[in-house]
Amino acid sequence: MIGMEIGVLGVLVLLLVVVAALIFLLYLVPIPLWIAAWASGAYVGLLTLIGMRLRRVPPATVVTARISAAKAGLDVSINDLEAHYLAGGNVVNVVNAMISADKANIPLPLKRAAGEGDHSELSRESYFSLSCRDLTKRPPARPRRPSSLI
Repeated sequence: MIGMEIGVLGVLVLLLVVVAALIFLLYLVPIPLWIAAWASGAYVGLLTLIGMRLRRVPPATVVTARISAAKAGLDVSINDLEAHYLAGGNVVNVVNAMISADKANIPLPLKRAAGEGDHSELSRESYFSLSCRDLTKRPPARPRRPSSLI
């Protein structure tokens, strides 16, 4: 009887370990996010997603930004977006600024939008307002003519 009890207990422990490993694996690999990226044409590898989790980069933020960029016709590397996040940048704002600039036919590469290199002054402003600044300028008001008194 003791041998059978240990066998049943061993199976239960093994089942518990398998379930815990499966939960941990599903935490590391966000399968729905991987499917969404693949279906939208902005492919991201499973190992890249696992690496993001291990580097404490939220995959949902970076992959969603990449999907937005790909849908807008921009070719932005997932590694560049991840590096920008790790440097403390706001990935979503940068991608939105690039999309807005592209729609306005303003060339805005990722390095400039992110405020890297010689363009560090750009990082002090809101990325979105930076790219939309030229779009939202209104023409100066025309001065009114004084009404003639008759």
